[in-house]
Amino acid sequence: MNWKHAVIGATGTSHISTGTPCQDAWDSRMFGEILVCAISDGAGSARYSDKGSKIIVQAALEFFASMFADAENSDQTTHDLDQSSAVSLVTEIRHQLVKEANASNCDISDLAGTMLVGVFHPDRSVFYQIGDGVWCVSHLNVLGAVTWPHQGEYAGQTEFVTSPNAINSIQFESIQGTIDFAVGMSDGLERLALNLQARIPYAGFITPLIEIIKANHDEVLLHQSLQRFLESERICERTDDDKSIALIANV
Repeated sequence: MNWKHAVIGATGTSHISTGTPCQDAWDSRMFGEILVCAISDGAGSARYSDKGSKIIVQAALEFFASMFADAENSDQTTHDLDQSSAVSLVTEIRHQLVKEANASNCDISDLAGTMLVGVFHPDRSVFYQIGDGVWCVSHLNVLGAVTWPHQGEYAGQTEFVTSPNAINSIQFESIQGTIDFAVGMSDGLERLALNLQARIPYAGFITPLIEIIKANHDEVLLHQSLQRFLESERICERTDDDKSIALIANV
């Protein structure tokens, strides 16, 4: 199995105009046949959300690095991932956030951010989410959303890894068998990529991005092309928020 992927992001025009840092964070790591991708969108109201989102992403990747490094059979470990692994993942991320809050003499809520994590194995893919954002997956040539943006009691409200109710807000989903492709994205792209009323992704937005990945064999040019797309006028005129996206294709 060869996972071809790109995990990138761009600062929103509203952040550029006000001189505030990008509050999204994103990264990925390979462990043999296993690919792990993580995205976090820092809460706009949190003082150190840009720092918090980075901690969330790196803590998630380290959690799985430890799991797969210690496992004699990483294939079996991937198949054993269940709801309890989601609780362990969020517990570890919160532990790292508490350490940073103590070191920075701030409250953990000052580091608030969402969490999207995908674990991809040839025989099984697993998805974790807290807060807004989404994971969209094509399996057996059928495209759908396996997680969905969390909407709180009020418009624009969501859950964060730092929320008191974080553990109970975890979305955990898995897909058996090999997927065609997956797309994870922060809420900066939701309105462009999702039909929020019908709760389905727009294939017209997602499929062309996957085709770019499949057709481009130069990693540098691929990332440059996707970066230009995120920073293009046609995207920025429809969203001024930070935006990050993980694109994973089975090639």
